[in-house]
Amino acid sequence: DSSLRLVGSEMCIRDRIVDIAHTVAEGTGFELYVAAAVKGDNMHFDRQKFADACRLPRNKVLTGAGAAHKGIAEVADEINADIVLIGNPAGSDTVGSLIDRVNRDVLVLPANGA
Repeated sequence: DSSLRLVGSEMCIRDRIVDIAHTVAEGTGFELYVAAAVKGDNMHFDRQKFADACRLPRNKVLTGAGAAHKGIAEVADEINADIVLIGNPAGSDTVGSLIDRVNRDVLVLPANGA
């Protein structure tokens, strides 16, 4: 179903995670969106630059306000994502908090390339 959606996290700036997200989307037919959580001074980040880095059109980059887990969950709910794909940087509590917050599948990619 081409209406399925896959949400990547702000970690998609890393080429490896972008590649995996695109591969998953292409292999499943999911529509790929990227969620960027913004707060404070970052409320007006360069969406086009971020979209270019993720190899997506600007309208596929959505923002949620607040901490990463809250912003990503907000976007996932907004587009009714079927799965959330997120990178897991060392020492981050984002993934656990996100899993607790969303009522959908979460695919966690290790940041170390394993």
